[in-house]
Amino acid sequence: MDDIYSPNGKYYITTNMTEMRMSHWVYEPFLMALNQEKSLFDLNNTGWSVDKTTWSDDSASVTLDLRRYPGTRPPVELVLYPSENRAVVVYFEEKVLETDGMGRAMRVSYHKNGSVFEGTLAEVQQRLCKG
Repeated sequence: MDDIYSPNGKYYITTNMTEMRMSHWVYEPFLMALNQEKSLFDLNNTGWSVDKTTWSDDSASVTLDLRRYPGTRPPVELVLYPSENRAVVVYFEEKVLETDGMGRAMRVSYHKNGSVFEGTLAEVQQRLCKG
């Protein structure tokens, strides 16, 4: 995955590609400031994988759609505000739409459940690393 730069060029999202199993790739994201060598937010070695990255037009925030390998839990939406040292995690819940004859989920959808955690970049990073 290529680096994704903020519109103002001050920050970028990069990933560490890790093969968990044969052909199972996880893209663990980092938020970097262009003028610093260390990451501002780092989910390396956590199993969190970014599916989509979207910067706001004013570069104030970046939204990451994340899921945790091996995918047995609902995804989360992570919004980082680098210049404010703030982040928000929005949790989703799973709704089973269809099951097989043995009660196993065959088709599911995810909906925001209203559960949110907000804190500094470090606090949110710690929370996601714990589980």
